[in-house]
Amino acid sequence: ANQLSNDLSAYSIDSATGALTPIAGSPFAASGTAPTALAVDPNGSYLYVVNNGSDNVSAYSIAAGGTLSAAGVPIPTGSAPDAVAVDPADHYVYVANFAANSVSAYSIDEATGSLTELPNSPFPVGAQPTSLKFDPNGNFLYVTGFGGANVTVLALDSATGSLSALSGSPF
Repeated sequence: ANQLSNDLSAYSIDSATGALTPIAGSPFAASGTAPTALAVDPNGSYLYVVNNGSDNVSAYSIAAGGTLSAAGVPIPTGSAPDAVAVDPADHYVYVANFAANSVSAYSIDEATGSLTELPNSPFPVGAQPTSLKFDPNGNFLYVTGFGGANVTVLALDSATGSLSALSGSPF
């Protein structure tokens, strides 16, 4: 994600050397302004990009060879989105909204990769969330809070995508 040029650079990786080679057509135009962070779904089919300057999240399908194409229109987030994560089961996308002190939640359309905001979203978290990380089993989402120098731990309801703070959170 190139925040200043509003585009996305894509590379193939040489598994033997680790060297990067630009993918044909790269960089790809971003569908929002100031793309800040990105996440690929566990199946490697879709890319999700938060656009800090336009307060939204974009979905892209990843074709063979790494070519990107928009999967629907950008979906609104909270103010100043700063991080994005996909749950390990590949059902939901979560966005940390830095200026809104919240996490927005979306379901993934498995056929297209497009997103739909979940009921009760966004979910409150500590001040100025800057990163998101799931535990390996996908039961908990850890959200670091820059403004509060803390971590909010949210339990994931895998059937609905809803999040609920653990007792004592943020830590």
